[in-house]
Amino acid sequence: FAYLVAVVQTEFAPDYARSRIDAFLEEHLKAVEESLEDEEFQVCRAGLLSELQTKHKGLDEETGRYIGCISSRSYDFDRRKRSIEFVEQTASCEALRRFVAEQLRK
Repeated sequence: FAYLVAVVQTEFAPDYARSRIDAFLEEHLKAVEESLEDEEFQVCRAGLLSELQTKHKGLDEETGRYIGCISSRSYDFDRRKRSIEFVEQTASCEALRRFVAEQLRK
């Protein structure tokens, strides 16, 4: 599944806030489809891998990660490991463009 979760706190009406989120996503997904260069993608990919591979800084951070899996009832404790493997092995700029075009911009 592909999903995006956004928590927005605003004084504007929900319909207006949703329309602005949709406009933001439309603009940025269009940019990914049309103008994202492979070099820029590789820099972002390296940053994501670095963040995913960062070790826990303390017991509270490690506990927080596992508590999230338990409280959401997903019990998916290996998700981070699988994410790293996916990004290392299959993530490419062309695959991202194809995903945006076929799945997100229907």
